[in-house]
Amino acid sequence: MFDPNRYSAGVEVDKCRSRLEKFCRGDGLDIGCGGTNSDARFYLENKIVPTAIGVDLARTNLSGNATKLYWFVDGCMDYIFSSHLLEHLPHPAKALDEWFRVLKEGGHLVLYLPLEGYYPSVGKKGANKDHKHNLDPLKVLKWVDSIKIKYEIVVIEKRVEDNEYSFDMVLKKVK
Repeated sequence: MFDPNRYSAGVEVDKCRSRLEKFCRGDGLDIGCGGTNSDARFYLENKIVPTAIGVDLARTNLSGNATKLYWFVDGCMDYIFSSHLLEHLPHPAKALDEWFRVLKEGGHLVLYLPLEGYYPSVGKKGANKDHKHNLDPLKVLKWVDSIKIKYEIVVIEKRVEDNEYSFDMVLKKVK
């Protein structure tokens, strides 16, 4: 459960790395890996694996928008990882569509996201003022289904022990 006295902004990836880095092999992206924010706790990039290509607004490998990965051709990445970013985007389905575009068949979309009911809801006391969406696995799957991509669910797991208030989601792109 979210505890504002223990909140550790900017280190969410540290909570899931031991579980999710195994899906981040080969060539891949860490979208929203840190590097800039008005909150000083986010100034350092923190990628899921050191070899990931970081994509963020600034101060990492590639500076840009999570919904426009124009540097990459279709189907060129083995994995795409993103932690606690999708809830900040005005149009998450647009981002997911772009992420699946650059993902190879057989590649993994690896997400670590705040879980509705365990993290303060948008507009409520204690919530991140930049969050635009409350998330749960079904909502994310609905967005993925809306882009008409074929995928298999590899992992969907709530992570709400200790200082976690999130869920893991790993989807494999298939033919």
